[in-house]
Amino acid sequence: MPEKLQIPNSLWQDDLWSCEEIFAGYRCLLSLYSNTNSINLMNWRMYGDKLQNVSNYFPFIKNTKSKINAELDVVLVPPAGENKTYLNTLFSNGPMGAEKIQDRRGKPKIVLVDVLSYKNIDLKAMGYGARRVYLEALFNDMKPL
Repeated sequence: MPEKLQIPNSLWQDDLWSCEEIFAGYRCLLSLYSNTNSINLMNWRMYGDKLQNVSNYFPFIKNTKSKINAELDVVLVPPAGENKTYLNTLFSNGPMGAEKIQDRRGKPKIVLVDVLSYKNIDLKAMGYGARRVYLEALFNDMKPL
């Protein structure tokens, strides 16, 4: 076992690799469909292997009509000037309290991480490079929520 692991500099110039900033927030599955949107929290410590539907906490997501038809791996990030405790406060105040907090302190940002399906095409079996192409196309098709 090597004493010190290093990533070679050439890796950062390789088109097959991409380096993304890590955001402090909650990982979620965001489903955008014409009839309904949902956001499901992926927090293994709190919910085990189940997803927790938190759509009622974010009416600006739930009530937005979408023509995209996609499932996305996203991170919910606190608005500018807030830290991760902002999201804990939302979840501890129930859906009505969360809506009031968002009206007063701002809505969380949604950071796209990966696309799992797009326009009814299941992309999960594809490699990251192929899904990245779909993610960029989806990003260009989206209007901000």
